[in-house]
Amino acid sequence: MADYFQVKNQNIFNPPANTSLGNATNQFDDVYVQNDLVLGNTTVTGATINTPKVSTITYPGNDTAADTAGGQTITLTGSGFLAGASVLINGSAVGVVSVVNSTTITFTSPANATGSYVIYVINTDGGTAISIPGIQYSGTPNWTTVAGSLGNVYETVGFNQSVIATGDAPIIYSVFSGSLPPGSTFNANGTITGTSQLTESPTTYSFTVRATDAEQQDTNRAFSISVIPDVVTWNSPANNTTYTQSVNTAIANIALSATSAAGFGIVYTANTLPTGVNINGANIVGTPTVIANSSSLLTATANNSGKTSTQVVNWVVESGAPQVEYLVIAGGGGGAGGGGGAGGMLTGTAMLSGSYTVTVGAGGSPNFQTSGSASSGSNSVLTGYTAIGGGGGGGAYAYTAGLSGGSGGGGSIGSFSNAGVGPGGAGTAGQGNNGGTATNTGVYRGWIAGGGGGAGAVGDSATNRDTGGSAPWGAFGGVGLASSITGSAVTYAAGGQAYWSSTVSGNATANTGNGGGGSRTADAGSNGWNGGSGVVIIAYPNTYPAISSIGGGLSYTQPSRAGYRVYRFTAGTGTITF
Repeated sequence: MADYFQVKNQNIFNPPANTSLGNATNQFDDVYVQNDLVLGNTTVTGATINTPKVSTITYPGNDTAADTAGGQTITLTGSGFLAGASVLINGSAVGVVSVVNSTTITFTSPANATGSYVIYVINTDGGTAISIPGIQYSGTPNWTTVAGSLGNVYETVGFNQSVIATGDAPIIYSVFSGSLPPGSTFNANGTITGTSQLTESPTTYSFTVRATDAEQQDTNRAFSISVIPDVVTWNSPANNTTYTQSVNTAIANIALSATSAAGFGIVYTANTLPTGVNINGANIVGTPTVIANSSSLLTATANNSGKTSTQVVNWVVESGAPQVEYLVIAGGGGGAGGGGGAGGMLTGTAMLSGSYTVTVGAGGSPNFQTSGSASSGSNSVLTGYTAIGGGGGGGAYAYTAGLSGGSGGGGSIGSFSNAGVGPGGAGTAGQGNNGGTATNTGVYRGWIAGGGGGAGAVGDSATNRDTGGSAPWGAFGGVGLASSITGSAVTYAAGGQAYWSSTVSGNATANTGNGGGGSRTADAGSNGWNGGSGVVIIAYPNTYPAISSIGGGLSYTQPSRAGYRVYRFTAGTGTITF
């Protein structure tokens, strides 16, 4: 500090010649000049010694560039700024400039294209600061996604939304304000992911997204997403539909149809259904087994959302049409020389309801020995099912054929001089068989006629019996068939036996449809025998009610059969109603 003390208390503006004011080792930190400083021929004052400098340019917020649209407040930090200083950008004066103090200037940026522009700060005394590269301009992010609703999302459905803005990459997105739907996440790439949560009512969530570009410039945009509850709607059956169904009868599939607004699958359930009925997938199926009236509450439940909708259907399970077993047998044909054919026999099951006509056919009559064939039996009828009467047998001592019918009658008996060669009558397919034929050869040529056809077999041919000696002189009728429709086995519709020797074949048993036996006057005092009358029998489970009416003079009995109602009609014609 020796040099300092050399000038201490001396007039610094008139120092001794060659007097040092400091050296490299002992320097002054500050030199204070109270009045003007004269350097050679130049006088420097406090007003003229300041030269402006720009050290930093500060943009709004954390931006690193100015918006090309202008209008932002830009701050210059430096030194030597004088009141009234001007700011030029790219050679053009900035309109709004404020010198805050000697170290700070603010100004409103004018619009400029993207790029770098030199800044000049010019003090009123001409002092000028230059900032290179100067101010940076860049466009803020530009939204391409339209503001407003991003759409609706059903509850429990995954989010699949995104927002997009363009600008200097990379663009980073963030939620600036508001709230997203619960269960969703907003990602920095602008996508919204996650799964919506259950909701009881439509709820709209509003939020503002900020897009930030590489210069940290921001542009905000407001959006919203609505979360919608799922709704299940029934399509069919209609509410309070009533189904009427016969007991023990399989129902036609009842299709169930409901839809989820969200497109979820549907599961169908019921609180109760008629006994024997159930839900299989989307169908009500089964066979009701109990007569009753009831209602079912059907529920359609959507997968995922669990939303439900209910529908009521009503059931009337009634007796309806029973599955009826039937046996319809016509009257057997009368006998003459040949045996009478059995009445036609029909058996099976059918659904019967309403009114039906029942006719019990009479047996056929015998005939005189030389006047042709005996008469056929009469038809028996259960509406929709007609059994054909058995064919009459061929005459005695006459060349006559057995008549056709349910089963055919046997061919005629002849004599030594007039061979009985009449053929047997034809049976009806599905009801009976053909009658047997007479013979014109052998030891007893012409004396043996054919047997009547039966439900189970054709009538016996006379040829089979023409053996002479003690052999029978008449062919046998075809066998009948057994049925247990009444609860016990009974054989029906057997063919009548032809004439043989002096033994009488006899009348057929009533209500069997058997054919009458054959005969001749000389040996039996008769022209043959009557065919048995027919019968109509029906049987059905006793879970159904009894027949409500039986009219027209029908005769009937009701045999006992466990678990069934049985009606055995033995004579007459009339109407029955289930």
